Amino acid sequence: MKTHPQNRLAIFKADWKQFPSKAISLLEIMREFKALKILEWDYAIQDVLNETQCPPLGMTVDKKDAKRFLARLNTTIGNQFQEIGWKEAGERMDKLLYDLESIPSANRYERYGMIADPISAESIAAALSELQMAFHKELASRKFAMIENQKGDFLEHDNLFGELVGKKFPSAAADIKEAGNCLAVGLDTAAVFHLMRVVEYGLRALATKLNIPIPADELEYAQWQTIIDQIYTSVRVLTNSPPGSPKEKSELREFYNGVMSEFSGFKDVWRNNIMHTRGKYNEFEAKGVFERVHDFMKRLATKVSESPSLNLDDEYVI
Repeated sequence: MKTHPQNRLAIFKADWKQFPSKAISLLEIMREFKALKILEWDYAIQDVLNETQCPPLGMTVDKKDAKRFLARLNTTIGNQFQEIGWKEAGERMDKLLYDLESIPSANRYERYGMIADPISAESIAAALSELQMAFHKELASRKFAMIENQKGDFLEHDNLFGELVGKKFPSAAADIKEAGNCLAVGLDTAAVFHLMRVVEYGLRALATKLNIPIPADELEYAQWQTIIDQIYTSVRVLTNSPPGSPKEKSELREFYNGVMSEFSGFKDVWRNNIMHTRGKYNEFEAKGVFERVHDFMKRLATKVSESPSLNLDDEYVI
């Protein structure tokens, strides 16, 4: 029998600690949320609320009723609001339990040396209503976004471009990961923006490898076209009379001519548009850019690295 993979969900906005930033299944969401427990909490609050709303106006809650309410709430909820970090609901729960524990056996009683009045059913009902609203507010504040199955693997992936690219261009790791996250949640134009930043790390690494006449501390601020022009000059010198066998010379020319053509294409087709707000990209276009940058960076990583010690053809550096 054919089976279908589960639809997956991603935490899109979560500000409590126990949830991971990764694609997780609906079943995992329910388990993490303790879905059945949450239903029990809601039912327990509503049941006690219904009972406190039934007595005639002004009627007080006696010790017997208070014990029954306490047993119901302690058995189902207890201090679990605090355990999962729901501060407002936890505080209201604590106050409600304190009030119920303080219900006297008689109509009037002495507490801390003072005569205290009994607690009315209306006040307990009000406290329960506030608890219920805080409880529902906590649930409503958690936001989730559906991730399509084919996009789930992009989310929070630490190695989308493979180990070689990660090793050769560690500075690009954060933007590669963010590009994947953007693709996963449908932020397609943002994905292209991060991918162009990835390409720029490759551009700077190649410029450094070829010793172009732009100081290292200025390279980060130089325009792409300026860097590309300087690289072209260095590449022409290098490929006109490269060392090695005829096969090695041909491969070297092919590599450098290919990557320079790619850099110019990235600049003219995507980078300039995205940086000057002229470009807006859909899912299909962003995925195409991702594949193009992915393949390019893998090819670049075979001969270029941010670290000179990892360059594979240093004998060709001019």
